[in-house]
Amino acid sequence: MRSMMFKASLAGVALATIAGCATMGNVGGDLADQGYQRDPPPQFTEKIDLHIPFDKVELTADNKAELTEFLKGLRTATKDRDVVTLGAIVVTGHTEGVGPLSDNMKISERLAKIAKDHLVNSENVNPTLIFWEGMGSKQPIPVTKFCDNKMRLKQRMECLAPNRRVTIEIVGAALPHSTVLPPAYLAAQP
Repeated sequence: MRSMMFKASLAGVALATIAGCATMGNVGGDLADQGYQRDPPPQFTEKIDLHIPFDKVELTADNKAELTEFLKGLRTATKDRDVVTLGAIVVTGHTEGVGPLSDNMKISERLAKIAKDHLVNSENVNPTLIFWEGMGSKQPIPVTKFCDNKMRLKQRMECLAPNRRVTIEIVGAALPHSTVLPPAYLAAQP
């Protein structure tokens, strides 16, 4: 519950941050000077799950490539939207729940921190936008509810494998391509 409230308030902070900055180059000040009111751009939320192999507390080469492609997609305009302006990033580590809760919490926190460090050091993401937390095994993927303690350990580990993951949720804004700028602004452009 605390995490849900945290994410809801984080989304509000992200939108306030985005609304306060110019998202169309230097449009913000120019439009305000001409009496146009600037609405905040539409909120954009996207999420990716990176699955981590058992007995690993690191991002694999595949995880890194998947994350790079994910961010590249956000940094590239599409036919429906402009480039996404990042407002906040929530990185959450999860474990499969085998072993003591305290160990799972430590592992999930390490996974989240490793992913955060990768975002900052390899993907050039502003560290002040990133919030990270470890959830241990508190948020399992629903399909794993069929995993049973009566299973052999190897079979149980395979069943619970989808829970060992890092979730990266990005809250930002992206103007739709159909956004029409005021004629006075367009006429003033070189």
